[in-house]
Amino acid sequence: MPYFSFKLNVVDLNTLSDETILKGGICAPLLLLLKHGRDGIFELEPQAYRAAFKACIESVGEDYIETMLDYAQSLSSREAGKRVFHFIAEVLNDNKD
Repeated sequence: MPYFSFKLNVVDLNTLSDETILKGGICAPLLLLLKHGRDGIFELEPQAYRAAFKACIESVGEDYIETMLDYAQSLSSREAGKRVFHFIAEVLNDNKD
């Protein structure tokens, strides 16, 4: 039987600033949504997130927008979900369709 061994790094996203997370490349939107999924309160103005979100969508595809919105809708806190949904809409204001 093969034995696999690998190391996992666990990071508390709440200890990282949004500016630091934005440097994470195409994973930044996912990490930001996970970080703010409980409160929906982001640290920066929406335009500060735009480049990272657009880079992610260009790499992964436009279906990712729907995935982000579905995530916002699924949050247990309805208020946080509304805030995240509106945040995504503001960040991607040129993709409203």
